[in-house]
Amino acid sequence: MKAQSVIRRAVAAAFVAGSFAFGAAWAGPMDTAQSLDLTGSGNTVTGTVTGTVVGGSAVVFSFWANPTDVIEIDIDTNSTIDTLASAHGAGPTFTVERVQDDSSVFPFDPGSVSELDPLIQNWVPLSSGMHYVAVTMSPDRVSDSNQFLNLGGSGSGTFTLNVTCTRASTDPAAPPPCQQGTTTTSDSTDTPPPPPPPSDPTPPVDQTTGGDTTTPPATDVKYVNIDIRPNSRALVRLNPKWNAVIPVAILSGPGFNVRDVDASKLTFGHSGEEASLRNCNKQYTRWHHRHHHQALVCYFENAKAGFELGDEEGILKGVLKDGTPIEGRAMLRVLPEKRHYGHQHGRGHDERAENDRRGRR
Repeated sequence: MKAQSVIRRAVAAAFVAGSFAFGAAWAGPMDTAQSLDLTGSGNTVTGTVTGTVVGGSAVVFSFWANPTDVIEIDIDTNSTIDTLASAHGAGPTFTVERVQDDSSVFPFDPGSVSELDPLIQNWVPLSSGMHYVAVTMSPDRVSDSNQFLNLGGSGSGTFTLNVTCTRASTDPAAPPPCQQGTTTTSDSTDTPPPPPPPSDPTPPVDQTTGGDTTTPPATDVKYVNIDIRPNSRALVRLNPKWNAVIPVAILSGPGFNVRDVDASKLTFGHSGEEASLRNCNKQYTRWHHRHHHQALVCYFENAKAGFELGDEEGILKGVLKDGTPIEGRAMLRVLPEKRHYGHQHGRGHDERAENDRRGRR
Protein backbone atom coordinates (compact mmCIF):
# COMPACT_ATOMS: atom_id res chain seq x y z
CA MET A 1 0.00 0.00 0.00
CA LYS A 2 2.84 2.34 0.88
CA ALA A 3 4.57 1.60 -2.42
CA GLN A 4 1.36 2.32 -4.35
CA SER A 5 0.98 5.63 -2.53
CA VAL A 6 4.52 6.62 -3.47
CA ILE A 7 3.86 5.70 -7.10
CA ARG A 8 0.65 7.75 -7.18
CA ARG A 9 2.47 10.77 -5.77
CA ALA A 10 5.25 10.35 -8.33
CA VAL A 11 2.77 10.15 -11.19
CA ALA A 12 0.93 13.23 -9.94
CA ALA A 13 4.19 15.15 -9.62
CA ALA A 14 5.20 14.20 -13.14
CA PHE A 15 1.84 15.37 -14.49
CA VAL A 16 2.14 18.74 -12.76
CA ALA A 17 5.71 19.18 -13.92
CA GLY A 18 4.78 18.32 -17.48
CA SER A 19 1.65 20.46 -17.66
CA PHE A 20 2.34 23.46 -15.44
CA ALA A 21 6.10 23.69 -15.04
CA PHE A 22 7.44 27.17 -14.55
CA GLY A 23 9.89 29.28 -12.58
CA ALA A 24 13.41 29.12 -13.94
CA ALA A 25 14.60 31.89 -16.23
CA TRP A 26 15.12 30.45 -19.68
CA ALA A 27 17.55 31.27 -22.43
CA GLY A 28 14.52 32.76 -24.01
CA PRO A 29 13.62 34.98 -26.90
CA MET A 30 14.17 38.27 -25.05
CA ASP A 31 17.80 37.87 -26.09
CA THR A 32 16.84 36.94 -29.65
CA ALA A 33 13.78 39.13 -30.08
CA GLN A 34 12.96 40.14 -33.62
CA SER A 35 13.29 43.88 -34.14
CA LEU A 36 10.01 45.49 -35.13
CA ASP A 37 10.40 48.51 -37.40
CA LEU A 38 7.93 51.30 -36.67
CA THR A 39 7.57 53.81 -39.47
CA GLY A 40 5.45 56.82 -40.23
CA SER A 41 5.49 60.58 -40.08
CA GLY A 42 4.33 63.10 -37.53
CA ASN A 43 3.29 61.94 -34.07
CA THR A 44 2.30 58.36 -34.96
CA VAL A 45 4.33 55.39 -36.16
CA THR A 46 3.15 51.85 -36.84
CA GLY A 47 4.57 48.41 -37.46
CA THR A 48 3.13 45.08 -38.59
CA VAL A 49 4.69 41.61 -38.58
CA THR A 50 3.45 38.03 -38.85
CA GLY A 51 4.64 35.01 -36.90
CA THR A 52 3.86 31.49 -35.78
CA VAL A 53 3.41 30.55 -32.13
CA VAL A 54 3.42 27.06 -30.61
CA GLY A 55 2.17 25.97 -27.19
CA GLY A 56 5.02 25.76 -24.69
CA SER A 57 7.02 28.55 -26.35
CA ALA A 58 6.95 32.29 -27.01
CA VAL A 59 7.64 34.62 -29.93
CA VAL A 60 9.07 38.01 -28.94
CA PHE A 61 9.49 41.32 -30.77
CA SER A 62 11.39 44.43 -29.66
CA PHE A 63 11.18 48.17 -30.28
CA TRP A 64 12.26 51.37 -28.57
CA ALA A 65 9.65 53.20 -26.45
CA ASN A 66 9.48 56.20 -24.11
CA PRO A 67 7.20 57.35 -21.25
CA THR A 68 6.00 60.07 -23.65
CA ASP A 69 4.48 57.38 -25.91
CA VAL A 70 1.03 55.79 -25.85
CA ILE A 71 1.10 52.34 -27.44
CA GLU A 72 -1.52 49.92 -28.77
CA ILE A 73 -0.66 46.25 -29.29
CA ASP A 74 -3.12 44.34 -31.47
CA ILE A 75 -2.92 40.59 -32.19
CA ASP A 76 -5.01 39.26 -35.10
CA THR A 77 -5.56 35.55 -35.82
CA ASN A 78 -7.99 33.40 -37.80
CA SER A 79 -9.92 32.64 -34.57
CA THR A 80 -8.82 28.98 -34.43
CA ILE A 81 -6.11 29.71 -31.83
CA ASP A 82 -6.15 31.49 -28.48
CA THR A 83 -3.14 33.76 -28.00
CA LEU A 84 -1.91 35.92 -25.12
CA ALA A 85 0.22 39.06 -25.40
CA SER A 86 2.41 40.64 -22.73
CA ALA A 87 4.26 43.98 -22.88
CA HIS A 88 7.63 44.08 -21.15
CA GLY A 89 9.94 46.87 -20.05
CA ALA A 90 13.66 47.06 -20.65
CA GLY A 91 16.19 44.51 -19.44
CA PRO A 92 17.60 43.12 -17.30
CA THR A 93 14.30 42.81 -15.39
CA PHE A 94 11.93 42.73 -18.40
CA THR A 95 9.09 43.75 -16.08
CA VAL A 96 5.59 42.91 -17.32
CA GLU A 97 3.89 46.29 -17.69
CA ARG A 98 0.70 45.12 -19.43
CA VAL A 99 -0.75 41.72 -20.33
CA GLN A 100 -3.93 40.70 -22.13
CA ASP A 101 -5.50 37.36 -22.97
CA ASP A 102 -8.74 38.23 -24.76
CA SER A 103 -9.98 41.45 -26.29
CA SER A 104 -12.52 43.44 -24.28
CA VAL A 105 -13.59 45.44 -27.35
CA PHE A 106 -16.81 44.71 -29.23
CA PRO A 107 -17.36 45.03 -32.12
CA PHE A 108 -13.93 43.52 -32.64
CA ASP A 109 -11.12 45.76 -33.80
CA PRO A 110 -10.30 45.71 -37.53
CA GLY A 111 -8.53 42.48 -38.45
CA SER A 112 -9.96 40.44 -35.57
CA VAL A 113 -12.85 38.02 -35.88
CA SER A 114 -12.76 36.66 -32.34
CA GLU A 115 -12.53 37.82 -28.74
CA LEU A 116 -9.59 35.41 -28.38
CA ASP A 117 -7.35 38.01 -30.05
CA PRO A 118 -5.55 40.15 -27.41
CA LEU A 119 -5.76 43.93 -27.63
CA ILE A 120 -3.63 46.08 -25.30
CA GLN A 121 -4.72 49.70 -25.44
CA ASN A 122 -3.17 52.87 -24.04
CA TRP A 123 0.04 51.32 -22.70
CA VAL A 124 2.39 53.98 -21.31
CA PRO A 125 5.95 52.62 -20.77
CA LEU A 126 7.49 53.30 -17.38
CA SER A 127 10.91 54.24 -18.78
CA SER A 128 12.82 54.82 -21.99
CA GLY A 129 14.55 51.85 -23.52
CA MET A 130 14.09 48.72 -25.57
CA HIS A 131 10.68 47.19 -24.89
CA TYR A 132 9.27 43.79 -25.80
CA VAL A 133 6.04 42.11 -26.85
CA ALA A 134 5.78 38.38 -26.11
CA VAL A 135 3.13 36.28 -27.89
CA THR A 136 2.22 32.87 -26.43
CA MET A 137 -0.55 30.30 -26.66
CA SER A 138 -2.93 31.04 -23.77
CA PRO A 139 -2.57 30.50 -20.87
CA ASP A 140 1.24 30.28 -21.29
CA ARG A 141 3.02 33.56 -20.69
CA VAL A 142 6.38 35.22 -20.12
CA SER A 143 6.68 36.76 -16.66
CA ASP A 144 9.12 39.18 -15.02
CA SER A 145 12.85 38.46 -15.29
CA ASN A 146 12.27 36.57 -18.55
CA GLN A 147 10.59 33.62 -16.85
CA PHE A 148 8.47 31.41 -19.08
CA LEU A 149 5.34 30.07 -17.40
CA ASN A 150 4.22 26.83 -19.05
CA LEU A 151 0.58 26.70 -17.94
CA GLY A 152 -0.73 24.22 -20.45
CA GLY A 153 -0.89 26.17 -23.71
CA SER A 154 -1.28 23.84 -26.68
CA GLY A 155 -1.69 23.92 -30.43
CA SER A 156 -0.08 26.28 -32.90
CA GLY A 157 -1.01 28.89 -35.47
CA THR A 158 -0.11 32.08 -37.24
CA PHE A 159 -0.80 35.59 -36.02
CA THR A 160 -0.33 39.20 -37.07
CA LEU A 161 1.09 41.72 -34.60
CA ASN A 162 0.17 45.38 -35.11
CA VAL A 163 1.85 48.05 -32.99
CA THR A 164 0.80 51.71 -33.03
CA CYS A 165 2.87 54.26 -31.14
CA THR A 166 1.67 57.84 -30.60
CA ARG A 167 3.75 60.66 -29.15
CA ALA A 168 1.61 62.20 -26.43
CA SER A 169 3.67 65.13 -25.20
CA THR A 170 3.72 68.87 -25.83
CA ASP A 171 7.32 69.08 -24.62
CA PRO A 172 9.43 70.07 -27.65
CA ALA A 173 12.35 68.14 -26.14
CA ALA A 174 10.40 64.88 -26.15
CA PRO A 175 11.71 62.36 -28.71
CA PRO A 176 9.68 61.31 -31.76
CA PRO A 177 7.25 58.43 -31.15
CA CYS A 178 9.04 55.23 -30.16
CA GLN A 179 12.49 56.54 -31.01
CA GLN A 180 15.51 57.08 -28.83
CA GLY A 181 16.01 60.67 -27.72
CA THR A 182 19.16 62.39 -26.56
CA THR A 183 18.65 61.12 -23.01
CA THR A 184 17.13 58.02 -21.48
CA THR A 185 15.83 57.03 -18.07
CA SER A 186 16.36 53.32 -18.62
CA ASP A 187 19.06 51.32 -16.83
CA SER A 188 19.02 48.77 -19.60
CA THR A 189 22.12 47.70 -21.43
CA ASP A 190 20.09 47.05 -24.56
CA THR A 191 21.41 48.77 -27.65
CA PRO A 192 18.60 50.16 -29.79
CA PRO A 193 18.63 49.77 -33.53
CA PRO A 194 19.15 52.95 -35.52
CA PRO A 195 15.85 54.76 -36.05
CA PRO A 196 14.28 54.10 -39.44
CA PRO A 197 14.48 56.90 -41.98
CA PRO A 198 11.34 59.03 -42.16
CA SER A 199 8.88 57.73 -44.71
CA ASP A 200 7.74 61.22 -45.59
CA PRO A 201 10.65 63.62 -45.18
CA THR A 202 9.65 67.20 -44.54
CA PRO A 203 11.91 69.98 -45.82
CA PRO A 204 13.30 72.35 -43.20
CA VAL A 205 11.27 75.43 -42.43
CA ASP A 206 12.56 78.64 -43.96
CA GLN A 207 12.88 80.88 -40.91
CA THR A 208 12.89 83.98 -43.07
CA THR A 209 9.48 83.25 -44.54
CA GLY A 210 7.88 81.75 -41.44
CA GLY A 211 6.20 78.40 -41.05
CA ASP A 212 4.26 76.29 -38.59
CA THR A 213 6.64 75.50 -35.73
CA THR A 214 4.01 74.86 -33.07
CA THR A 215 4.12 71.60 -31.13
CA PRO A 216 1.12 69.36 -31.80
CA PRO A 217 -1.25 69.10 -28.84
CA ALA A 218 -1.08 66.10 -26.53
CA THR A 219 -3.87 63.56 -26.42
CA ASP A 220 -6.86 64.71 -24.39
CA VAL A 221 -6.43 61.95 -21.81
CA LYS A 222 -3.28 61.40 -19.74
CA TYR A 223 -2.73 57.63 -19.68
CA VAL A 224 -1.09 56.35 -16.50
CA ASN A 225 0.06 53.04 -15.07
CA ILE A 226 -1.90 51.30 -12.34
CA ASP A 227 -1.41 48.05 -10.41
CA ILE A 228 -4.43 46.16 -9.06
CA ARG A 229 -3.67 44.51 -5.72
CA PRO A 230 -0.07 45.78 -5.72
CA ASN A 231 2.79 43.59 -4.52
CA SER A 232 0.90 40.48 -5.68
CA ARG A 233 2.53 38.56 -8.51
CA ALA A 234 -0.53 36.36 -9.04
CA LEU A 235 -3.22 37.12 -11.60
CA VAL A 236 -5.92 39.12 -9.82
CA ARG A 237 -9.18 37.17 -9.68
CA LEU A 238 -12.45 38.79 -8.65
CA ASN A 239 -16.04 37.69 -8.20
CA PRO A 240 -18.64 40.44 -8.63
CA LYS A 241 -20.53 39.03 -5.64
CA TRP A 242 -17.63 39.34 -3.21
CA ASN A 243 -18.03 41.94 -0.47
CA ALA A 244 -14.41 42.94 -1.02
CA VAL A 245 -12.27 46.05 -1.21
CA ILE A 246 -9.89 46.26 -4.18
CA PRO A 247 -6.58 48.09 -3.65
CA VAL A 248 -5.27 49.91 -6.72
CA ALA A 249 -1.92 51.69 -6.91
CA ILE A 250 -1.52 54.66 -9.26
CA LEU A 251 2.13 54.84 -10.25
CA SER A 252 4.23 57.91 -10.86
CA GLY A 253 6.57 57.92 -13.82
CA PRO A 254 8.61 60.23 -16.02
CA GLY A 255 6.38 63.16 -16.89
CA PHE A 256 3.70 62.18 -14.37
CA ASN A 257 3.64 62.90 -10.62
CA VAL A 258 0.96 61.01 -8.74
CA ARG A 259 0.74 63.93 -6.29
CA ASP A 260 -1.05 65.84 -9.05
CA VAL A 261 -4.02 63.43 -8.94
CA ASP A 262 -7.31 64.67 -7.47
CA ALA A 263 -7.90 61.65 -5.24
CA SER A 264 -11.50 62.61 -4.53
CA LYS A 265 -12.61 62.15 -8.16
CA LEU A 266 -11.34 58.66 -8.94
CA THR A 267 -13.63 56.00 -10.41
CA PHE A 268 -12.82 52.35 -11.09
CA GLY A 269 -14.44 49.21 -12.45
CA HIS A 270 -15.84 47.60 -15.60
CA SER A 271 -15.94 50.80 -17.67
CA GLY A 272 -13.93 53.09 -15.42
CA GLU A 273 -16.97 55.26 -14.75
CA GLU A 274 -18.14 53.37 -11.65
CA ALA A 275 -18.32 55.44 -8.43
CA SER A 276 -16.69 52.73 -6.32
CA LEU A 277 -14.06 54.77 -4.43
CA ARG A 278 -13.89 54.04 -0.73
CA ASN A 279 -10.78 55.92 0.36
CA CYS A 280 -7.11 56.58 -0.50
CA ASN A 281 -4.04 56.39 1.68
CA LYS A 282 -3.13 59.77 3.12
CA GLN A 283 0.56 59.13 2.51
CA TYR A 284 2.26 58.36 -0.77
CA THR A 285 4.37 55.23 -0.85
CA ARG A 286 6.93 53.28 -2.86
CA TRP A 287 4.54 50.35 -2.64
CA HIS A 288 5.29 48.61 -5.89
CA HIS A 289 7.79 45.77 -5.62
CA ARG A 290 9.05 46.04 -9.21
CA HIS A 291 10.33 49.60 -9.26
CA HIS A 292 10.84 52.69 -7.12
CA HIS A 293 8.24 55.06 -8.53
CA GLN A 294 6.06 56.77 -5.96
CA ALA A 295 2.49 55.50 -5.80
CA LEU A 296 -0.90 56.52 -4.48
CA VAL A 297 -2.87 53.53 -3.19
CA CYS A 298 -6.66 53.80 -3.20
CA TYR A 299 -9.39 51.29 -2.30
CA PHE A 300 -12.52 50.58 -4.32
CA GLU A 301 -15.64 48.59 -3.39
CA ASN A 302 -15.93 45.48 -5.51
CA ALA A 303 -19.74 45.43 -5.27
CA LYS A 304 -19.90 48.90 -6.87
CA ALA A 305 -17.25 48.30 -9.54
CA GLY A 306 -19.73 46.67 -11.94
CA PHE A 307 -17.43 43.90 -13.14
CA GLU A 308 -19.01 41.31 -15.44
CA LEU A 309 -18.09 37.76 -16.38
CA GLY A 310 -15.51 37.89 -19.13
CA ASP A 311 -13.90 41.16 -18.01
CA GLU A 312 -10.12 40.98 -18.26
CA GLU A 313 -9.18 44.53 -17.33
CA GLY A 314 -9.96 46.95 -14.54
CA ILE A 315 -10.18 50.56 -15.69
CA LEU A 316 -9.44 53.58 -13.50
CA LYS A 317 -10.43 57.11 -14.48
CA GLY A 318 -10.06 60.48 -12.82
CA VAL A 319 -8.60 63.95 -13.23
CA LEU A 320 -5.49 65.81 -12.24
CA LYS A 321 -5.77 68.88 -10.06
CA ASP A 322 -5.52 71.04 -13.18
CA GLY A 323 -8.52 69.26 -14.72
CA THR A 324 -6.61 66.96 -17.11
CA PRO A 325 -8.44 63.59 -17.38
CA ILE A 326 -6.44 60.43 -16.62
CA GLU A 327 -7.00 56.75 -17.37
CA GLY A 328 -5.20 53.58 -16.35
CA ARG A 329 -5.78 49.88 -17.07
CA ALA A 330 -4.50 46.61 -15.61
CA MET A 331 -5.33 42.94 -16.14
CA LEU A 332 -7.64 40.92 -13.90
CA ARG A 333 -9.94 37.94 -14.31
CA VAL A 334 -13.59 37.91 -13.27
CA LEU A 335 -14.73 34.55 -11.86
CA PRO A 336 -15.96 32.02 -12.69
CA GLU A 337 -13.16 31.72 -15.17
CA LYS A 338 -13.76 30.94 -18.82
CA ARG A 339 -11.02 28.30 -18.77
CA HIS A 340 -9.80 26.63 -15.59
CA TYR A 341 -6.93 24.44 -16.88
CA GLY A 342 -6.94 22.55 -13.61
CA HIS A 343 -5.92 25.54 -11.48
CA GLN A 344 -6.82 25.48 -7.80
CA HIS A 345 -7.14 28.76 -5.96
CA GLY A 346 -5.92 27.32 -2.67
CA ARG A 347 -5.21 28.97 0.64
CA GLY A 348 -3.19 31.85 -0.82
CA HIS A 349 -6.14 33.01 -2.94
CA ASP A 350 -8.49 32.84 0.06
CA GLU A 351 -6.12 34.86 2.21
CA ARG A 352 -5.75 37.57 -0.46
CA ALA A 353 -9.52 37.78 -0.85
CA GLU A 354 -9.96 38.11 2.90
CA ASN A 355 -7.34 40.88 3.07
CA ASP A 356 -9.15 42.74 0.31
CA ARG A 357 -12.47 42.39 2.11
CA ARG A 358 -11.00 44.00 5.21
CA GLY A 359 -9.47 46.80 3.18
CA ARG A 360 -6.11 48.41 3.78
CA ARG A 361 -5.73 51.86 5.22
